[in-house]
Amino acid sequence: MENLHNVKMINATIEDLDSIVSIEKECFSDAWSKNSFYSCFESPFYKMVVAKDNEELIGYAIIKCMYEDAELIRVAVTHEYRRHSVAYSLLNRVFEIARFAKAQQVFLDVRESNDAAISLYEKMGFRRYEVTEGFYSAPVEASIKMCMDL
Repeated sequence: MENLHNVKMINATIEDLDSIVSIEKECFSDAWSKNSFYSCFESPFYKMVVAKDNEELIGYAIIKCMYEDAELIRVAVTHEYRRHSVAYSLLNRVFEIARFAKAQQVFLDVRESNDAAISLYEKMGFRRYEVTEGFYSAPVEASIKMCMDL
């Protein structure tokens, strides 16, 4: 990876599904199934954005927009591309989508141990508002609930 000048944030298509599932398995111990991602394409409430370096899919983000609220469902970046602002760019893109959908706030859950994600979310303006013990499985862990005004 020499530079990230060729990285683009674009809407996901069904052709991206296998690459998305591959990144999901790389990044999460409680990975979603291919069918879970497929259902996002079928719903008008879910929007998925992918990051591509040339033609290689290197990350994705999913946001669910309903009325004045949006929920950040998933965000993942391949290990090789972490710490290069890819997640930040993906998040900015899905937040644009949420604003266009007239959402007023974005909510999310994050594993209590995921310090890198929590730090990124706080830098982007999210604030913590609740902890839910035992929210996650594989391994069992608390969730920190966060929100941000758009």
